[in-house]
Amino acid sequence: MVGTLTKRILTAAILAPAVLALVVYGNSPLVALGFGLLAMGCAWEWSGLSVWKLASRLSYTISVGLLLCAVPLMPNLAHLWIMVGGVWWCFSAALVFRYQARPYHRHWLNSAAVHTVIGWMMVIPAWAALVHLHQQPDIGRAGLVIIFLLVWGADTGAYFIGRAFGKRKLSSNVSPGKTWEGVGGALLVGLVIGWVGAWLLRIDLGSVFLFVILCEITIAMSVVGDLTESLFKRQSGVKDSGRLLPGHGGLLDRVDGLIAAAPVFFLGLGVIL
Repeated sequence: MVGTLTKRILTAAILAPAVLALVVYGNSPLVALGFGLLAMGCAWEWSGLSVWKLASRLSYTISVGLLLCAVPLMPNLAHLWIMVGGVWWCFSAALVFRYQARPYHRHWLNSAAVHTVIGWMMVIPAWAALVHLHQQPDIGRAGLVIIFLLVWGADTGAYFIGRAFGKRKLSSNVSPGKTWEGVGGALLVGLVIGWVGAWLLRIDLGSVFLFVILCEITIAMSVVGDLTESLFKRQSGVKDSGRLLPGHGGLLDRVDGLIAAAPVFFLGLGVIL
């Protein structure tokens, strides 16, 4: 276990500064490209959770890349994708709840067509939300830093608080290792980041409370994203989506919370500001 934790820390110590440097210093095309490559990597791993041949996996990954190229050409379509993503993650929360109450060995979600569409609804809205947030004047870069800190902080808080105090299982049929105490730790971290984030974004006093609530909702959705990926991995009979990141598994294992949180945070920020 110590070895796994050490790998997680080392991997995070390398990746986190690289991502933050891209967000803070990168221009819009570079950020779009960087997140686009990440999205295609997630699409490749997602296709691996289904029983697809190599050609099908390559075709699916390319389809995601083509859709990402099409989104900037139609700004209204980008916002539609983000809204679709928000709706999907609300639905997936209900899906996880139902699966916890009544697990299936073979679920209708394993259908190739459904699996294909769900993959699009996961990665494309997240990419659109992150890229469009970065493009917002004055708040774009700070907003992206905040959402990354929320997801990373929630993951860290849940991991350590869950290991130290976790007793009550959050969703034993989906992800046995997660506990309600871990979720509490994640939300506690979110409170701190929310108040600091409100100061960084210079949110007016009347909207600070709403922003902190948005940060808590964002963290809750990141937990939903984690559980949703765990549900699909359980259906596929695998532990990790890949082996690219030591201590974390694959790309999708590392960013499942982010891809769920990004559309919700973007839409909520638009309402508050």
